[in-house]
Amino acid sequence: MRTIAGYHDYSTRNVNGGLMSGYQTTGFFCYWLTRTQDPDAVRKINASMRTINPWSWEAALKYALGEDADEPTLWAAYKADGKNYQSEDPNYKL
Repeated sequence: MRTIAGYHDYSTRNVNGGLMSGYQTTGFFCYWLTRTQDPDAVRKINASMRTINPWSWEAALKYALGEDADEPTLWAAYKADGKNYQSEDPNYKL
């Protein structure tokens, strides 16, 4: 991911808006998912695109994280979490 590669500085993330607020916003959220929910979340969300029809973020999050996962709750947790996970990520390259 571009965040891990150092192309985007996690400390500059904009938590306003939502998952459809642009590539960088969605990327930061997905990165947060891998650091706080499931290290394999992005791969699972990607896999959901081959099996869920019609696809939606809500369905993809349930597919990747379990039936209890829901977009509003996860987004609220992401917004409230001020930790910069990039600074402690051993894979981060900057």
